[in-house]
Amino acid sequence: MKKMTLAGLGILTFSTLILGNQTALATVEKPEADTEATVQFEANTDPDTPEVVVPPVGGGEGGIVDPDGSDGNKGDGNPSFNIAYVSNFRFNERSDDDTNFTKFKPIKLNANGMTQWAKGTQLTLNDVDKDGKEITPAQSTVYKNIPNFVQVVDNRGKLSGWHLEVSAGDFKGKDSDDQEVTLKGANITLTQPTIAGPSEIELTSPLAPTTFSSEKTLNAGAQTILDAKANAGTGSWSLKFGQEETLAGADYETLVEDTGVKLTIPATAEAKANVAYKADLKWTLTDAPSN
Repeated sequence: MKKMTLAGLGILTFSTLILGNQTALATVEKPEADTEATVQFEANTDPDTPEVVVPPVGGGEGGIVDPDGSDGNKGDGNPSFNIAYVSNFRFNERSDDDTNFTKFKPIKLNANGMTQWAKGTQLTLNDVDKDGKEITPAQSTVYKNIPNFVQVVDNRGKLSGWHLEVSAGDFKGKDSDDQEVTLKGANITLTQPTIAGPSEIELTSPLAPTTFSSEKTLNAGAQTILDAKANAGTGSWSLKFGQEETLAGADYETLVEDTGVKLTIPATAEAKANVAYKADLKWTLTDAPSN
């Protein structure tokens, strides 16, 4: 009888342990575990890194400016914060034999006063790979007769905002006697500004920079033409001048004639024939909103 009791007790004890474990396991119906994903960034301040310019028309992804096929310049910043590109303003047609944007056809002078509109600019971009490096052999996209524009890039990750200013000096040149002459009272006016930036950001969003409403006449004093408040203006942003149209068969917008950048020459300008007048424009990008 004692042996049977011990055997029965052993069986009872074993069964209780098994049932107890099954009850504990059954209470966890959806096991969970926690992990983490991390990422960290730094600003690219290497001045030797080629800058990628996003075309202001056509919706292309961008490329490295080919200076031989483009009529403009860039700032002296670095790839994380800079004036990535700004076009020259040409009020004359290019000569038929011009190859580097230095030869132009003279305009017939009207000493009673004149208004001239800048011609569309040309931008040539060399294609880049997914890492932003230029593809070899070079593959280029040429944008002809597009609106004159300036492009700012802010990839610093500071979110501090910025503003872009521009000033313009007098039109000066040398006459046939090698004497400096000035086109008195002539001025440049920027009209019909349009902002272009990352497609995911609406232009009415607080993340987009703002510009002047209709036109701004330049002078020797610096004037703000593009302003990004704190948290705004990150990425690449272009400010274009003038109306745009897409011609049949084209895959990007071109400048409508007699719109955009205007040169006003008063009757009192004392304009002289056969003088190559030039005005210097200064574009300045500042690491802070305008106010």
